[in-house]
Amino acid sequence: MAVFNALWYSLFALLGLSIREDAPPPTEVTIGISCRGLEVKDGSANCFKDGPKTVCEVFCDGKRQGGFTCTADKGWTPELPPCAKPIEGNTVRKQPDFDV
Repeated sequence: MAVFNALWYSLFALLGLSIREDAPPPTEVTIGISCRGLEVKDGSANCFKDGPKTVCEVFCDGKRQGGFTCTADKGWTPELPPCAKPIEGNTVRKQPDFDV
């Protein structure tokens, strides 16, 4: 019976649910702004790390769109052209710690 209960608690925890009324809710933590690079439609981006920031040169439809810089606190500057979008950041879903 204990193994069965442990499996249910584990399954509910994986789904972000709880059968305990006093259990704290799971929290969602976003780890900064994503500076992993850019996805470009009909073009390319040449990106490199420069210390804590990412620098990308963007080309769309064969034309240079400019240079863009990303930092975890400010995001992308200047504003990205319509053909480029950031590669999504990591979102971590943290479960509360409690004994089964």
